[in-house]
Amino acid sequence: MGYEQIDHTADLGIRITAASIKDLFRQAASAVLKTMNACAEHGDKDLTIKINGIDREDTLVRWLQEIIYRVTVENLRVSHIEITVLEDTRAEATIKGIYKASKLSVGIKAATYHNLKIEKTKAGTYEATIIFDV
Repeated sequence: MGYEQIDHTADLGIRITAASIKDLFRQAASAVLKTMNACAEHGDKDLTIKINGIDREDTLVRWLQEIIYRVTVENLRVSHIEITVLEDTRAEATIKGIYKASKLSVGIKAATYHNLKIEKTKAGTYEATIIFDV
């Protein structure tokens, strides 16, 4: 399980594979954080993030948009993510991190809806390919 970067013209693509939908959301956020170099070893701030979407895919995009916003605008560096509630149109998570200005390795502007689909594979895992505007 995990993620891999995929080639996509002028953008960044990440394919996420996870055992559950909840883990897919966590892995997607982790992939964004690692790609941007926005991880922290320890955190002293606990944040609760609540997202509402139209469907599962929209909720995933809005979740990632919130992570990107917190990292780029608020200088949040994340040490731990726990998704506490996940429904097709709603997500809640507790994030532990620190506020620390540091250089990001990749400037992700936005998660996009381009060809986004969350699918259950024949192996029983979940997979999504997410394209980011960089």
